Amino acid sequence: TLIALNKLANPNRIRVGQLLRIPAGLLGALPPALIEAPQVRAKADLLPPPSGMLTVAGPGGIPISGSAAFIANMQAVMQWLASNDPAALQRVESFVTTITPSITPQLAWARLGNGSCNVEMLAGDVPMIASVMYHEASHCQQWAEQGLQSTAAMEWYAYSEQLDFMRRHNFDPFFITVYELVRSAYGSAPPAN
Repeated sequence: TLIALNKLANPNRIRVGQLLRIPAGLLGALPPALIEAPQVRAKADLLPPPSGMLTVAGPGGIPISGSAAFIANMQAVMQWLASNDPAALQRVESFVTTITPSITPQLAWARLGNGSCNVEMLAGDVPMIASVMYHEASHCQQWAEQGLQSTAAMEWYAYSEQLDFMRRHNFDPFFITVYELVRSAYGSAPPAN
């Protein structure tokens, strides 16, 4: 089946742009127009912009919505990732569906809905915001690959990924210690699901 062939933990979480393997025997059952349709489309083309906000296609076609200043900051973050950590940028491009400003001061969020993963970001210092973007993209990856887990398990994983990112890029030890303390609020080791 499609579920087994594509190792889908939850077939309800197939996201826009995800590549699926289709057994050759099923191709005959698909409409010819679907098979012949272009397979690559900018994600920004798929979503209408929220009213009162600008929307541009960022790197990888991810729609970035917000004020001009917010968009410029997010583009700088993506450019920083491209220059300094292409693997981290690949995670963002693979699993984040949209980027919008956070509605909560001082907090970024990854929100799952209708098979997409919207990341609500803060603007600010580019390398630090890049680490936060990587944290949120790690949540999107978890949801896509493993489905929903306990909050403790999800946060432990995302903070661990963010801490590895911060160490790779020689962040100030003070900030690393702060994020280690935040992660410790979710336990002293990866929690069981």
